[in-house]
Amino acid sequence: MNNLLKSFKLKSTKHRILILSIIKKSEAPITAEEIYFLCQGKYNISLSTIYRNLNKLCESGIIMKNKSMDGQNYFQLKSEHHHHKIVCSVCKKNITVKTC
Repeated sequence: MNNLLKSFKLKSTKHRILILSIIKKSEAPITAEEIYFLCQGKYNISLSTIYRNLNKLCESGIIMKNKSMDGQNYFQLKSEHHHHKIVCSVCKKNITVKTC
C-alpha cells in the first residue's frame, strides 16, 4: 500500500493504509460506515477521518466512489478493466456484470 500511495504522490499514513487494506479485502464496494464498523475495537479511527481519507483517495484516483439509488456512497479500488455492478434492492447484494 505504501508504494501505491507514493505512486499517486500521497503521504503514506496509517489511516490511509488501513482504509485501503479494508477496501482491497472487501469483495464488493463498501461504505464509509462499513469501514468504520470493521475498525471498531481494533483501531482508533473516527468516522470523519475515514470520510476525509476516502475523499482524498478519490480525488487522487486510487479509489472510486459510486452513489447507489438509496443515496449511499460505495467505495472500491479503481481498476484498469471495465465492469458494471448491480445491487439488489432487497438484500443489497452487489453482483458484478462481466459484459455490457
